[in-house]
Amino acid sequence: MLADAGLEVASFNLAYLCEHNQNGVRKYISKECEWKHYNLSTQREPHFVDAYSYIKMGDYHWYGCLGHRNLAEAANQYSQAAVKGNPQALFNLAYMVEEGVDISPVIWWRLHLSSDIYTSKVRLLLELYARCRESRQSEAFMPCCLAWFRIWCLDIWDQYHIYMKVTSFLSVFVTITTTTYLVYRHFLQRRIDRQNELERKAAEEEEDRGRLADLQNIVEVEENDDEEEFEDI
Repeated sequence: MLADAGLEVASFNLAYLCEHNQNGVRKYISKECEWKHYNLSTQREPHFVDAYSYIKMGDYHWYGCLGHRNLAEAANQYSQAAVKGNPQALFNLAYMVEEGVDISPVIWWRLHLSSDIYTSKVRLLLELYARCRESRQSEAFMPCCLAWFRIWCLDIWDQYHIYMKVTSFLSVFVTITTTTYLVYRHFLQRRIDRQNELERKAAEEEEDRGRLADLQNIVEVEENDDEEEFEDI
């Protein structure tokens, strides 16, 4: 009754109940009640409106819940919530920019963004995600950090992808060349070691044969001496 009477706080509370279907509210109230009453809750001085109402109305216009999308109004509603420091609104605005939505400069003026920022897509996204990251709501820190880091990496890739590709090619070339050279040196060294081992064994065998021949000569000489001594006797 208070919501139907035009009390904005009651409209917000009823819209919240409709959204979460608490106590079976939707059994008694139409399905569109949440959008109707969130809209009513925004019809007052902006500093009295809860940022969540602006977020929900932005979603309403972004998704086109009645079959008609109004992207300009969605950006307007999100910007009203962003002014209040809501990280979800900043994230949604950044998402709209990434999707290529043409957003009026008035929106960026409202957020106190200079023209040198909002005229550059990358700088605008980095600024929006940075503000989202620095908000007081701790649960927004990680997704905003990841989004900021993703944009930063894409920007680095766009600026230096040619140099990075050349550097990567040179790195791969140097790695393959060095690996091939080391493998070649390894097998060459093994071949040299094997050849040296064979030569060493051949030299040892030759030395053994020489020693054996010397022993045979000594034995023959001794046998001859023995025979000569026997003949003399």
